[in-house]
Amino acid sequence: MKLSYEYFLQRRKLTTRGLILSNQIKNYSEFIQLLNRLKVQAPAENIFHEAYSEVSAIHQTKKERKKRVVKTNDDIQKKETAASMSKAGSASRKGRSSRTSRKSRSILKEKPSDS
Repeated sequence: MKLSYEYFLQRRKLTTRGLILSNQIKNYSEFIQLLNRLKVQAPAENIFHEAYSEVSAIHQTKKERKKRVVKTNDDIQKKETAASMSKAGSASRKGRSSRTSRKSRSILKEKPSDS
């Protein structure tokens, strides 16, 4: 006897979308084959197609993001150059701030008399 699809989802704390993603299902027949192996009654085809359209929309947005994120070597070199320039500038500022002022140098040079 096969389990009902809704009971199966509740029991395993799954969603149709989660099943499609985790098993990399591409069409309804693959979905039916998976459920038959699990001894679960198949839901109506429209339930699968609704979830599959959500999954495919997610994949499309991920692909678009990857296309936008692709950087050329020139972009990477420009960033590295800019970062090294800012580090060099901050190092020189640090060097200046750690120097003693003229007054304090003159005070340090004077030695107390031994009278």
